[in-house]
Amino acid sequence: MENIESGGLLPRFTLKWFSICFTLSILIAWILRQAVMESLWAQAMIATLLSIATLFAISAILFLTIWIPSALANLGTRYEQRSAATPPNEDLEVRS
Repeated sequence: MENIESGGLLPRFTLKWFSICFTLSILIAWILRQAVMESLWAQAMIATLLSIATLFAISAILFLTIWIPSALANLGTRYEQRSAATPPNEDLEVRS
């Protein structure tokens, strides 16, 4: 993403991204307030947002369930395969 720079430990966000996130959080807080005041449309909107967040969390958990064992199993194989497959001088050759 061009608006998020990761030069240091934490990413630096632009004012545009900060204002978008701030506006969305205000909108969600207002909908939550309306839902507490027993507005039917707001309760439906909160239920929809919670179901989307739940599905996203389930997808992330399922992805990590598959990715972590795969990453741990292949932890050292990439470097070993690369160093065994190519001689050290072949990386420096330029083909024309």
